[in-house]
Amino acid sequence: MIKVGHIREAHGLKGEVKVFLESRDGSWFKKAQKITLQAGEHLKKRKPEHPAIARGPQEFSLLSVRKAQENFVFTLKEVKDRTTAEGMVGLEVWIDEKAFATKKGEAIFLREVTGFEVFDN
Repeated sequence: MIKVGHIREAHGLKGEVKVFLESRDGSWFKKAQKITLQAGEHLKKRKPEHPAIARGPQEFSLLSVRKAQENFVFTLKEVKDRTTAEGMVGLEVWIDEKAFATKKGEAIFLREVTGFEVFDN
């Protein structure tokens, strides 16, 4: 699993969440069908009573993603209202590494070449 960002705030009344991504590249959205949300160390220190800490990591189905200024808005199948979305603020967003695998001819992700040796002929 790879951490890609965190939930910044609820968005609208239908349970969408605004997500801050650690990278401006959102091309992996097309491959990611599920995300995992979990409380990170920052939330554990700031709000040790947050219910997500006791629940542990939870998987959600990613229905849609759209750009919203410098953030992204995620629509999650399991989240139907603003109150639920507000309870998710501060949770980290994780995705499966497979969403970052490229096919021949596609632009590669930096993480795919980390650790490679480079030779200059």
